[in-house]
Amino acid sequence: MKTMKKICYVLMFLPLVITLICMPFLPDRIPTHFGIDGTADAWGGKYSILLLPVISILMGDFMLVMAKLAGKQEKTGNNNEKLTMLILCITLCIFCGITGFQLATAFLAAEDLGTLPVDMNQVVFIMMGVLLVCLGNQMPKARMNDYIGLRTPWSVVNEAVWKKCQKFGGITMMASGAIMVVICLFSRGNSCFLWSMGVLILQIPLDLIYSWQAAKQAKKQP
Repeated sequence: MKTMKKICYVLMFLPLVITLICMPFLPDRIPTHFGIDGTADAWGGKYSILLLPVISILMGDFMLVMAKLAGKQEKTGNNNEKLTMLILCITLCIFCGITGFQLATAFLAAEDLGTLPVDMNQVVFIMMGVLLVCLGNQMPKARMNDYIGLRTPWSVVNEAVWKKCQKFGGITMMASGAIMVVICLFSRGNSCFLWSMGVLILQIPLDLIYSWQAAKQAKKQP
C-alpha cells in the first residue's frame, strides 16, 4: 500500500513538474480550448496551462481522503482502499497523458487538432478503456461502503445483493472498457468521442436495472 501511495504522489505532481520545466519554452500565446470541429476557438497566456496540473494535485488529495474513508468502513482487509488507490493511479495517468497532449498543442500553437499525428479523443478514451478494464477486474473485491463500487439505492440492501451487483458491474465495466479501446483503434475525432460516450451511457441503465432486480429478488426470499 505504501508503494502505491508513493506512485500516486509521483503521478499527482508529475504534470506540474513537467509543465514548469517546459514553461520557458512555450510561446506566450497558446490555444486553451478547441471546438467540436477540432479548431482552436480560445487563446490565452502560457500560464493558463498550469490549470490542469493543479487540478491533478487537488483531485489526488481528494481521492486519497476517499481511500482512507472507504478503508475505514471495511471490517477486515483493505480491498476498498486498494481499489480506490488503483482508480487514482490510473486516473492520474490519464491526467499525465492529457498534460502531455496540451503541452504538444501549446508548443506547436496548434490551430487545428486534425493536423496533429495523435488524436486527443483516442488518447483519452483508450486510457479510460484500460481504466475500466482494470477497475472492473477488481470491483467484485469491494466491500460494502459509502464511496466506491456500484452503489445504487438497491445494491446496498444487504451484503448478498452488494456482492452480486459488484460482480455484474465489474463485468459490464470490463466489457465497456474493451469495446471502448476497440472503438478508439478504428475511429478518431468526434466519431471516437460519440461512440465511446455511447458505450458509457449504455452501461449505466444496465447496472441500474440489474441492481433493482437483484434487490427485488432478495426481498422475495424468506
